[in-house]
Amino acid sequence: MGCVKIRRRSRRRSRRRSRPINPEVEFMRILVVDDNEPQFVMITRLLLAFRQDVEFEYASNYQDALKAVDGERFDVFLIDYDLGGESGIELMKQLRRDGHDAPMILLTAHGSRDVDLQAMESGAVDYLDKGELRAAILERSIRYAVRYHESLRRIKESENRLRRVLGALPTGVFIAQNESFAFVNDALCQMTGYTPDELFDYPVENLLGQSVAATLDQCAAGDAPRDDEIQFRTASGDVRWLQITLSRMQYEGEQSVLGAVTDITERKIAERHEHEQRTLAEALLDTSRAINSTLAIDEVLYRILDNLRHVIPHDVATITMIEDGYTRVVGYTGDLYEREIRKTHIAIEDTPELGLMIERRTPLLIRDLQNAVNVKMFKGMPQLRSYLSAPLIAADSVIGFINLLTSAPEFFDEGHADRLQIFANQVVGALQNAQEYEKAGEKAANDERQRLARDLHDAVSQTLFSASVIAESLPRLRHNETAFEEGLRRISRMSRGALAEMRTLLLELRPQALVNTDFDILLQHLVNAAKSRVETEIDLVIEAEKIVLPPDVKVGFYRITQEALNNIIKHAHATKALIHVTDDEHRTAITITDDGRGFDLNAISSHSMGLRIMQERAAKIEVDLTIDSQPQAGSRINATYPKGRHDEREN
Repeated sequence: MGCVKIRRRSRRRSRRRSRPINPEVEFMRILVVDDNEPQFVMITRLLLAFRQDVEFEYASNYQDALKAVDGERFDVFLIDYDLGGESGIELMKQLRRDGHDAPMILLTAHGSRDVDLQAMESGAVDYLDKGELRAAILERSIRYAVRYHESLRRIKESENRLRRVLGALPTGVFIAQNESFAFVNDALCQMTGYTPDELFDYPVENLLGQSVAATLDQCAAGDAPRDDEIQFRTASGDVRWLQITLSRMQYEGEQSVLGAVTDITERKIAERHEHEQRTLAEALLDTSRAINSTLAIDEVLYRILDNLRHVIPHDVATITMIEDGYTRVVGYTGDLYEREIRKTHIAIEDTPELGLMIERRTPLLIRDLQNAVNVKMFKGMPQLRSYLSAPLIAADSVIGFINLLTSAPEFFDEGHADRLQIFANQVVGALQNAQEYEKAGEKAANDERQRLARDLHDAVSQTLFSASVIAESLPRLRHNETAFEEGLRRISRMSRGALAEMRTLLLELRPQALVNTDFDILLQHLVNAAKSRVETEIDLVIEAEKIVLPPDVKVGFYRITQEALNNIIKHAHATKALIHVTDDEHRTAITITDDGRGFDLNAISSHSMGLRIMQERAAKIEVDLTIDSQPQAGSRINATYPKGRHDEREN
């Protein structure tokens, strides 16, 4: 029998017909496929007992069913499991392949669990046993199937809208199911360089790494949204940084994970550049502090190399100086070949690479030492592969090199070379600073020798010469008892003064002795030495049992007193002088007065008569210094040290 249409309308249809389930058609169209026509008639009667907004078509076999759907649209398919020579299961599969998405209900006279599973796998939304078929059951099954189909249609429309929205986003987007990609947008394809088909063939773990795959599992299990940052190699081989935000979602009826992917390569490059610049600045600052805080050149060179490892990763770092045409290692840090490298002396004349660096005054980069043609350096050290060196340039001459080596070939680049040259300049600064200090030390030692020679000449030599003259004249005065005794007293006084001068000079030759000697003994040495040089009566009064001062303050007080006594001896022409020292829990003060000719403070430069030296020393140790003098009225110098300042300085 061919196709049959049955359309039943009730006279009271306008009042009894229910609202069509599918709003796009006036009647619900149902195709019944069954090789038993009486069964078809029964189905129509059962359903019309509940509703009249239906239109039936009948096909008795597989082929008639395919002809019936050709160019037609149905709202529901009722398909018998057994169609004679063909199976209803195969018919459902074929209808799905042909693009018919209406809900299908499988009918069978011999129900079983296997048939049920086959029906569900073939796309059936329900499965009915003909032996238990009732009007209410049939109507409810059709109604639920249509509603379920409508829900699926709306979900698919929603998913299609979602795909269109996600596809238009500039951010890369993917949806993952079961560790594979179910959806990717154009932005992600452009970002990765892969086509959609290529991405669908890749498991998520293979493409984005284990960390992202693990995060996918956590999100799928119900965790909160997660962020991850990964390095990704594109299809063209470029390495990019991606930020991936993952969240849980439903897609096509399955639990899925939505991923939003942003290319953060530019941000990462900026962050890395900022980190490198900060690290470089911190390393240079630390090196500058080392240069300014210590004059031990070995310590400074080690600090430079130690800071260098934070800026440019490496396995070995050396500083070599050029001496008699050969390089000599003066600084080394690292873990490879230390003994061999320290013993290595490279001939500049036989090493074109170093000669080229000297000629051009620019860094040298050898990407792979072991494969470089005609490069002889470090040939017996196979672990050293990449080499970078920068010249040490002082006074327009190359005096040495700073060198980096690593076991990774092709490691160093031009950016590393620029940073290494900055450290090379610091090495030169440290070396020049050490040389200047050495010169300054030699000059200071020479100046000190000259000062001691002057003091010996002005004080000790003159005193001993005067004593020798008096001693030579004593035989002629032996008959003049008074004159003879006065000569002996003068010789005794001069000898004690010369001894005191020598003790003072010996103390100054050993600066630590000034710190270790009690303050009252230091002042007594100064007074004894001064008495031997002039007829001035000099007294020392100390109103304290024991004076304890910080070392720098003690030496400063000693120098101020020494300079004041020198001024009295050379310029004051005084008959009396007094050094008065007081000490209590609040302050230590020393006052030096004389009855000499004095001077006008307004008329005499502050740089004269040792005033500048005393003022500088007082300022250095935070001592309050006052100087009072009037012509023909003597002078008064007072130096006061408030002890509270010592605690503040320590804090």
